[in-house]
Amino acid sequence: MLVEDVMTTQVPACFRAQPLVAAALVMRHHDVTAIPVIDADSRLVGSLSVDDLVRWQARRNVSQRWTRILEKPVLVAHVMTHEVITVSPGESVADAARVMQYVRRSALPVVNAEGFLVGMVSKKDVASALTRTDDSMQLEIHEQLAQRIGTTPIDAVEVRVESGSVTVSGTVSTEREAQVVRRTVANVTGVVGIHTELVPDVGADLN
Repeated sequence: MLVEDVMTTQVPACFRAQPLVAAALVMRHHDVTAIPVIDADSRLVGSLSVDDLVRWQARRNVSQRWTRILEKPVLVAHVMTHEVITVSPGESVADAARVMQYVRRSALPVVNAEGFLVGMVSKKDVASALTRTDDSMQLEIHEQLAQRIGTTPIDAVEVRVESGSVTVSGTVSTEREAQVVRRTVANVTGVVGIHTELVPDVGADLN
């Protein structure tokens, strides 16, 4: 399952040239702790979080730079974080989960190859992927096996899914293909168990 299958596409965001107060009101209205920052072309250029707001409040009273800035309207660009960890819509949900865990974020912006913000993926989205139907998992497994199995015809392998537990049976040509089948099934989001009943084709040796 890919990020684009579970991500939220209606994402509250702000512009870097937007007044900071207006952006803070957006965060308050949507009850979020961070929002993406985009430019006039909807390309992601940063993020604005409550941590950024706290740092700004802490620094504004002691910094001459902030005193000068306050002579003009304070913009999002003055406060935002410029370096943002993102994922692409074509990445797997499992990879997105690993990134969120590594960087300790509850959500990540989803950006396409051109740099446009196309959505957000959260821990809640990842968790919802675990409750997908058996039919959807079976369909994905068939599609993935069709792409990855080498010499063995795809109709030689049968896939059954029940309550997230997958049984794969049939014939394969080599032990390597059997391993490919197991890894492919294991990488499908929502799978909670794997049982394989793979046997060698006539003349093949899986040992």
